[in-house]
Amino acid sequence: MNRFNEPADRRRAPARPTRHARVPHRPNGHSRSAPLGFARSLFDTPVTVFPNERLVMRVFRAIATAALAAGLTTGSLVATTESAQAAPSPRTACSGLADCRIVKQIDVDGDGAKDEVGVRQSSRTSLQFRVLTARKRLLVKRMRIERGVGQGAYFGAARIDGVRGAELVYAYAVGANTVWYKTLTYRQGRLVLVKSPLSEVYFPGQWPLGSSYGLFSGVTRKVKNGNVSVTFHDGVRDHAGDRGWDIVSTTYVWRKKTGGWEQQSVRSLHTRSEKKVSAHYQGWHVPGLPKG
Repeated sequence: MNRFNEPADRRRAPARPTRHARVPHRPNGHSRSAPLGFARSLFDTPVTVFPNERLVMRVFRAIATAALAAGLTTGSLVATTESAQAAPSPRTACSGLADCRIVKQIDVDGDGAKDEVGVRQSSRTSLQFRVLTARKRLLVKRMRIERGVGQGAYFGAARIDGVRGAELVYAYAVGANTVWYKTLTYRQGRLVLVKSPLSEVYFPGQWPLGSSYGLFSGVTRKVKNGNVSVTFHDGVRDHAGDRGWDIVSTTYVWRKKTGGWEQQSVRSLHTRSEKKVSAHYQGWHVPGLPKG
């Protein structure tokens, strides 16, 4: 008769197992060694074997297994959770960002489908563009801006150069009467800075536009026979004469072979019409962009 069938008054508690001692062979053929010692260290109380010892042992073993798993896999569980959160495609270009706003629906990557443009200006010197393409790919580009620009750094989005897809226009710096703009465009799967045709200015590669009583600047975009051109206009008021405007217009043509602008012509004109200056020369005259 084994001890599980002995009367209650004849049962004796087995000797407390040491850390490396093995528990005697069980009727079901299984032997256990570590769990009892582990339980002893956890609870620091004498271990008494009861008739329902199998259930107790299962509980102890579950506790030990859970503790070991938690200690070894915490890092991997966190990494798995982060990966799972990053896997789903964002619903919008501003998903999860309270300080981001959607500003435009326009084709940026040149595939003919409208993409979603979001901007995030979380500080006075940083502007982040976020473009969610029609194929649910998120493109992010952070650009530095000067402090004086303020919170309205984003200006607009429109096609400017001769490559399919719109450019993203933003104010980089401001002066007394001039705003220096920069443009981002899509190239080879990412957003990159694209330079303007101007090189002989204080801020090369930018688009300086502004106006005052005595000066103005502007840009016009045209497409003729498939050729894209932009013309910069610089106007100076004739204070000594009829107080009209002397305007110098420099035209640049986009060359597909070189992927850049090439100067084509320079012409001068004079006008006394303030209406004509405003309608055709001063500010942005690019379809899709505000005049500024």
